[in-house]
Amino acid sequence: MMGKIRAAKGKPQGAIAGEETLTATKEVGAFLAMHMATILEPIRSTKETLGGQIAAAVNEVGLLHEDRKKLVERTKETETQ
Repeated sequence: MMGKIRAAKGKPQGAIAGEETLTATKEVGAFLAMHMATILEPIRSTKETLGGQIAAAVNEVGLLHEDRKKLVERTKETETQ
């Protein structure tokens, strides 16, 4: 764009810098809005997969605990006989 006042390092000054920052922010926001599903889907599916794995592990621990309790009961029964 013509008419921009630039410092020695090539950075825009004053209101022009604010305008460019606002434009860049809007562009980033638009990009994120367009790609949000693409960005979040792997996170969502990973969360669901991990949730299923955690639930299965908790269930397995519960079953192991029940098996242990039964084994302890059998051992006590055997010892009393």
